[in-house]
Amino acid sequence: MSDPVSARYKEALQHGHVAVVKGRPKEAIKHYQEAASLAPERTLPFTSMGSVYLQMDKPKEATRAFDEALERAPNDIDALRGKAQVLEAEGRPQEAAG
Repeated sequence: MSDPVSARYKEALQHGHVAVVKGRPKEAIKHYQEAASLAPERTLPFTSMGSVYLQMDKPKEATRAFDEALERAPNDIDALRGKAQVLEAEGRPQEAAG
């Protein structure tokens, strides 16, 4: 039998991913926030939020989300890549390369 919190976490992530595909970024963020609250030690909800915020042209929020992921896993490739994308978008290529 699966853990109910784990099932709710997976469901929230899935709903977030579907909302992204359907072009509903605000809805996606809500689902990713729910997933993050259910499993705060996981990076995926934060990297997913960061990506959505980046698509929404909200660099501060994207940076915060990627930083949250990096606090949990300093070498998370998706968080590192996402943070570099934010820096590039902000015209800070030197920092993005570092």
